[in-house]
Amino acid sequence: MSSGPDNRFVTFALAASLLCAGGSVAFAVGPGATDSGLTEDAFVAEVLRGHPAIAARRARLDALQERRAFAGSLPNPTANLMLDDVPVRFREGMPMLRYSAEQMIPWPGKRRLAAEIVDASAEAARARTETTREDLALRARLVHIDLVRVDAMKRVYVRTRELGVSLRQLALARMQASRATYHDVITAELEIARIDSDLGALEAERQGVVYTANALSRQDTARALPKLSRGPLGNAAQMELSRLQALAFDRRSELRTMAAHAEEMRREAKMARLEKYPDLMVGAFYKQAFGAHDLFGLMAGGSIPVFADDRQERQAREAEARAQESLAELAAMKVEIAAELAAALGRWQTAARRVAFLEGTVLPKSREAVNTGIATYGAGTTPMTAIVDSTRMLWMTEGHLVMARTEMRMSRAMIDRITSGHVPP
Repeated sequence: MSSGPDNRFVTFALAASLLCAGGSVAFAVGPGATDSGLTEDAFVAEVLRGHPAIAARRARLDALQERRAFAGSLPNPTANLMLDDVPVRFREGMPMLRYSAEQMIPWPGKRRLAAEIVDASAEAARARTETTREDLALRARLVHIDLVRVDAMKRVYVRTRELGVSLRQLALARMQASRATYHDVITAELEIARIDSDLGALEAERQGVVYTANALSRQDTARALPKLSRGPLGNAAQMELSRLQALAFDRRSELRTMAAHAEEMRREAKMARLEKYPDLMVGAFYKQAFGAHDLFGLMAGGSIPVFADDRQERQAREAEARAQESLAELAAMKVEIAAELAAALGRWQTAARRVAFLEGTVLPKSREAVNTGIATYGAGTTPMTAIVDSTRMLWMTEGHLVMARTEMRMSRAMIDRITSGHVPP
């Protein structure tokens, strides 16, 4: 063909331009890359803001705080007015009016214990509120991380598709130069069609995650989310098992709930044993007699806990058994926390090693394979199928890197939850 040299020039020019563009089109996956947009903490704060589950927990805490205001206070005094000594026949006796006031005084220690029982209940309610916030925060973080994953995979597919389009152009140029067959063009077009199919499935998956995110934050499900910012992967210096375990045992809200419940039951047991002691009753009266001298007097008395001894002792033992139950559950949960923490930390460390291996070894070699294939295809020494295989290997490597980073973020979120870590206000 008379235009052969020109066509060969076009082929080599396309190959050179594709090779030069490869680094920016297919390989822009920097380890420290971050997007500006909706951060994890911002999304978590949006979910927590005004959430009805948190409002319910806080209402319970408010109720207990109101109860604390009068817990342990004295009962109301009683007042009586009595018409006394009224004769059957008015010629006999002297009627009078009797005024009296009485105040019951609980046995020493009962009022203090009543207040302490409410304090323990309020501490448990406060810890349950934190548990609810932490659970919601974890759900929100995982949804945000999943959206970041889908968006990152979409970028991988888009870059791979752009590379496929460039390969098709290169195959067309070589075919015009009679240096390739139409089979190369069809191979590149089939690869583009496969990527388009996967992109459609990925977009459907993203829409489902967006619906979940909007429902979780009580927004219109059709709301388009803003651009997301990738959350942190986690700091290796902070991922030390004994340190994390100490933090979890010290801060975990469920442990505080169990400890507060055990304390409440211990106070209930003490209160039950005090019930066998009588409550005191003091009072005063004034008698206004008609036609005689008025009278004044004082009185004192007490309850007689005749039937309280065995019953109250059984109630005390019941409360102590429930306290032991809470303490046993607390110990069992510490064992579970240690196991969960070790598993989450192991997943994070494995994912971190995988990210380092993919970024340091596999991704550069995959990039080199594609670049070499493009250069040698332009020279006519490599078939199109080999370039497609190299492109797929690069696509798989980038996809594995996205998934490894996602595993790091999810493990870091789980570690934050296990240790009752940072939750935005």
